[in-house]
Amino acid sequence: MRANKVYADTYFIDDWLKDEKLIPNWASRAAASWLVELWLSERDNCDSTSLLKVDEKYTRLLRDFSVSDIIAMRNELSRAN
Repeated sequence: MRANKVYADTYFIDDWLKDEKLIPNWASRAAASWLVELWLSERDNCDSTSLLKVDEKYTRLLRDFSVSDIIAMRNELSRAN
């Protein structure tokens, strides 16, 4: 599973088209879920000496999300598998 299906309503599409928001929240969240999936996969495939480097890479990429958001996405991915 890459990300949950997200259906944007016309309100978000209108904002996006008017350039009021560069990237809609639903798109950012879907991309972040995909990044969390990549993060978990990379952690599973690296040795213990590389864990910190992997974690730093992904926490930098996900800096706009809170720790609780990231944990919720991780838990959602775990339940889906």
